[in-house]
Amino acid sequence: MKRPPAGNSGGRFSVETGAGLWKTPIEIRERPEYNRARKGGKGVYLLLGSRGGDGRAEARALLALALEESFGLRQMPEIARGERGKPYFPSHPQIHFNLSHSGPLALCAVGEEPVGVDIEVLRPRSPRLPQRALTPEELVWYDARGRRWEDFYTLWTRKESLVKYTGAGLYDPRQVQPPLPEEEGGEPLVRSWAGEDWRAALCGRGPLPASIRWVPSADEGQHARETL
Repeated sequence: MKRPPAGNSGGRFSVETGAGLWKTPIEIRERPEYNRARKGGKGVYLLLGSRGGDGRAEARALLALALEESFGLRQMPEIARGERGKPYFPSHPQIHFNLSHSGPLALCAVGEEPVGVDIEVLRPRSPRLPQRALTPEELVWYDARGRRWEDFYTLWTRKESLVKYTGAGLYDPRQVQPPLPEEEGGEPLVRSWAGEDWRAALCGRGPLPASIRWVPSADEGQHARETL
């Protein structure tokens, strides 16, 4: 199975996982090199992905990298959660982020506007799930493509990214209707990506990144060192 390209990641990153790191208040240090990632104005500045490791741990590591590259933060601010579970930085409310992980996959987005991301490993589910999870419009789109699970996950990740953008939570997925993949215009925007065994989506205000920048996982970095 082919792995997504690592892209211009600037090398392997590392991050401490001790409790002190996540609770240390810090100040934002703006630098010209970080402003280059923000030349498009407010929006989503970085969308980073990783695969091949522990998805949950890699998501936090991606966040640490994204914060340093976009905002010059060398330590993670304290993370709190809203009423419905959406994470945020109480000390830096102007920085928005969102994380997702599924099996060995991880995804992270940061910016100065609300953002939501979702990534899912493809796997068969109950045949009744699409009827319970999709709106009538989505079911028409899904049926027209042969009721394939990869198309279900395209729709599902778009739903997840939208409710993670709003912070509302996914209580009744049939009441959540993001734009279908071919629909354009309006805000928030939703963009989808597809791999051989995964689907992903990002929701936010434009401009949105055109691609996921894949960063080597910790496991991949260890394997590279062992083969040198």
